[in-house]
Amino acid sequence: MTTPPEPPPPLAHPGGIDRGAFLVGLGSLLLIGGFVFALWKIAPAPPPDLGPEAHVLTVPLAVPDFALVDHTGARFDRDRLLGRWSLLFFGYTYCPDICPVTLQSLVPVQALLGEDSDTRIVFVSVDPARDDVDRMAEYVGFFDPAYLGVTGEPEQIAEGVPRAAAESGPHAHAITRWLGVDAPDHTPRTVSLDLDAPGWVLVCSDGLWNYCSEAGDVAALVTATSRSAGSEPLVLAEALVAWANAQGGRDNITVALARIGREMLPAGAPPP
Repeated sequence: MTTPPEPPPPLAHPGGIDRGAFLVGLGSLLLIGGFVFALWKIAPAPPPDLGPEAHVLTVPLAVPDFALVDHTGARFDRDRLLGRWSLLFFGYTYCPDICPVTLQSLVPVQALLGEDSDTRIVFVSVDPARDDVDRMAEYVGFFDPAYLGVTGEPEQIAEGVPRAAAESGPHAHAITRWLGVDAPDHTPRTVSLDLDAPGWVLVCSDGLWNYCSEAGDVAALVTATSRSAGSEPLVLAEALVAWANAQGGRDNITVALARIGREMLPAGAPPP
């Protein structure tokens, strides 16, 4: 009795590679390649490099509902922003220098855009009590008839976002209102503060305050920074500015410090 011969091994691809495994591997590579190609096609393009004086917002901003009026008396709301680019500039018609200079500098920009452009320049008043529709029409028309002037009720202009959202938003910490001597409602204000313990008096701009707003947090920051940087006022102020820059530095950063010693306190102040 003879034993039947064993079946021959399966045919192999030249070079010793199994044909089935080769096809499976090739299919996997094609799937992976297609997936990578699809990701590449849908990935957003990197923001353009417009130089150090421009900031590209890579995260879209959600525009809340609003209802204002343009210089022709027509309603100006969020729908008017759809389908085109709008370059918004906030100011007021009684501004003696910055606003007219800016609007005049945008005239050649408007000319380059042309009449059929999908981009327009919108001047929004922050002084609606004086900048009514007629005033806005006269003002923007002086610079370029293609400009759009927008105003509204004071309550509408003043309406904003909650403080917490403004401080934590991805595009927070930017100057949004002019507070110079030519501000429309510039009224000097003074306050008095009775000191009852030695320490620091700190005056700062939004560049620091936006990142550290509560009084207790500011005190803790000054204490911790003085331990590492020292208690010399100028050095400590520079260290606080450096700290604000490290958080993002997206606003003007100004810090002034005055050290109050025990001998500067009024008589009868409690001990520290």
